[in-house]
Amino acid sequence: LIPIQPRWARELFDYKLVSRELFGADATLIFNCENAYYRSTHGPAMSVPARALWYVSSDGGNRVREVRAWAPIIDVVVDQPKVIYSRFKRLGVYSWPDVCEVARGDLERDIMAIQFGPTRLLKRGVPRAELGRIMRSERGSVPQLQTVTRVSTAETMRILEAGGMDARHIP
Repeated sequence: LIPIQPRWARELFDYKLVSRELFGADATLIFNCENAYYRSTHGPAMSVPARALWYVSSDGGNRVREVRAWAPIIDVVVDQPKVIYSRFKRLGVYSWPDVCEVARGDLERDIMAIQFGPTRLLKRGVPRAELGRIMRSERGSVPQLQTVTRVSTAETMRILEAGGMDARHIP
């Protein structure tokens, strides 16, 4: 489960958020079969193969707080900002200043790039309250959703089904 701010979700995959905006998203990104998302290295280690469940959080005037999509994770790379940015800039929405912000201005600090494949929007978003009920019933507690959260296969299937997907046919 990967939290993502609405402004980045809008640019990378969420056309429902784009429809709220006057100018829309960059078509070269939203229609890409592959994209990259940058983040700090805090949270559990990530590895492939895996799926990203995109939890669209809040920013500015957008208060979404729902799991809105899922995507296969192709690669996870941890390295210094210059290396990460030069490798993934054609796939990501972040500009160099955005990448520097992830690194908190420290160009020696490792950051993470998550390369992901075609993103599929859920038929309906899974609100935070429903997500909490699913996670509480599966693990006994609800984790903070401020960083990457490991989700079991059972939780993933229940979240996807709550989003209107037939989870049996999802790779």
